[in-house]
Amino acid sequence: MKILFCLVEYVGGNKKFGESIEEKYWVDPLKELGHDVYIFKIDDYLYGDGLKNKDDDGLLFEYVKSINPDWIFLNDYNNLNIKDSTWKSINDLGIKTSCWFGDDNHLYEVYSRNKAKNFTHPITCDYFAVDKYLKNEYENIILSQWGTINYDLIEEVQVDCLGYDATFVGTFSHYRKFIYDYLVNEGLKVKFYGNGWDGGKVSIGEMKYIFAHSKINLNLEKIATNYDVRYLIKNPKRIARIFVNYLLKKREIHTQIKARPFEIASCKGFQISEYAMMLENYFSFHDEIKIFYNVSELAMLIKYYKDRSNERLMMSEKAYHRVMNEHLMKHRLNNVIKKVFNID
Repeated sequence: MKILFCLVEYVGGNKKFGESIEEKYWVDPLKELGHDVYIFKIDDYLYGDGLKNKDDDGLLFEYVKSINPDWIFLNDYNNLNIKDSTWKSINDLGIKTSCWFGDDNHLYEVYSRNKAKNFTHPITCDYFAVDKYLKNEYENIILSQWGTINYDLIEEVQVDCLGYDATFVGTFSHYRKFIYDYLVNEGLKVKFYGNGWDGGKVSIGEMKYIFAHSKINLNLEKIATNYDVRYLIKNPKRIARIFVNYLLKKREIHTQIKARPFEIASCKGFQISEYAMMLENYFSFHDEIKIFYNVSELAMLIKYYKDRSNERLMMSEKAYHRVMNEHLMKHRLNNVIKKVFNID
């Protein structure tokens, strides 16, 4: 099958942030499945500081006509500037098109609901958005899920992560800072990596090393979706937001599964994950990963497992085999393609 994937070469389309992993995450799995994959880089068409802010100049449509793909696919960006009329022209050619709407837990109403009309087969990762799509007459909505690249193919790059009770990789947020401070106050030795943390940004090779060699990997939500009084007291703006949402009858953001639990497991890392709804459909909470519902439980679990290496090893091995057999991106994309083209 001939597939055109629209990707960003650099993170956020901005060269100063370094190369993105989109080719590894989306293109390589499609090639592994035996498809003929073409690439169209959309960095120039993203809007924001330090970006080229280029208007849709018709090059995508011309490229589509020149290669005549069976399917066009892209990962969604809020500031993607390809015109609706361009997608209509592409769809009029009879080509199937899909967009991966990966943040529908908080973007469906304000973004996806309107943009999905540009694609013959929109894709969501949110179980609870499917009925919304159907209600808005998107009959071809496809439910998929984030997965992981095969980290066995990534070379490790050593980084300082040994000697800590637990580590975390992800961008800074006030909620995550609350968790970090709580764990430190509990006497635990933790290290956080990513933009805004002392550990700094890490490469994909360094991330693999952290996941593989840390005693305990943490998977944390970026935004607080619970009402932990300790967090709310430290963040009064969150209280105000809850109150405003209540007055406006606006539903609070709910948890949504992301790629991180699959990535950690792919590196044979042991993890304690904050619960996200439907995560139980992908892992056993008994013998593959451990979950927590509040920061007190997290601290207790770290204290319990940090000195129980045999239990950590047994669970991480089982989680690894689950991911390699079921949760790689090649599995996700293969299932999506079957739904797009009605393949049994």
